[in-house]
Amino acid sequence: MIVPGAHVVPSAMQRSGFEGRMTDSDAGLSKPDSAQIIRLLLSNESQDRLRAVEMLSGNVTALDYIAQNCEDDDTRLAAVEELAGNVEALKNVYRNSEHADTTSAAVDKLASMVDELTDAEALVIVAMHSYRAYSRLAAVNKLARNVEALVDVVTHSKHEDARMASVDKLAEMVDELTNVRALTCVALHSNRADANMTALGKLNGNAEALADVAKHSINSQVRMGALQILSRNIEVLEDVQVNSNHSNTKLAAERFIQSLRRREVYANRMAEILSSTVAQEN
Repeated sequence: MIVPGAHVVPSAMQRSGFEGRMTDSDAGLSKPDSAQIIRLLLSNESQDRLRAVEMLSGNVTALDYIAQNCEDDDTRLAAVEELAGNVEALKNVYRNSEHADTTSAAVDKLASMVDELTDAEALVIVAMHSYRAYSRLAAVNKLARNVEALVDVVTHSKHEDARMASVDKLAEMVDELTNVRALTCVALHSNRADANMTALGKLNGNAEALADVAKHSINSQVRMGALQILSRNIEVLEDVQVNSNHSNTKLAAERFIQSLRRREVYANRMAEILSSTVAQEN
């Protein structure tokens, strides 16, 4: 989802959000200590690099940079390990690291804390990306009233259980929902017929959302209901007819299109007749 750019030291510091917030460990490194740590980090020996990471324990800025940018897998993962418990730092690694193993490790650390997490962004990350089913569903439960967060999980999570749990949370709130994206999610994905139809009614007047529902809803009745609302909008009907995933929806859209075209021909011919009649009378 996130495509990071190239990393240089200043921009990494700025991206991390930690610039200007040095810890006691940051301030306490003497120049010889810094030089020693850098030598260890650049060593060809894995144990030296890991020792350097241990020496940097508490230095969030340095660990964040190593986790994102070090070329050695083990060193990056050791830096993430040192950041365990620091929600902001782990979120930052997840957002900005170019390395799949590092982002996965950051997600895993957040997932391991799910019972204590209150940060909505961190909970969304866990719900979308954790390989732990318990953590995903626990995160969704904690997001139960956060409409935008639930919509993000429905839209972006690669795990069906997290997506459907989020849809269920939105469906439970459908009577009070006004968010178009949330209503569209319910109309598209909910297994509750009453919630589907309520969401559909609330989308009346939003042709784009209705077209999405008509093309892709899992519920045939909802798709047909969306088409009925769109039955006078030939451009949207043509889009549905071409792009729907469902053959019965394509056929229904084509019937509406044909009916509109017949009505247009009928109206045009009547206009001609009436115009000719008026001209004869005059």
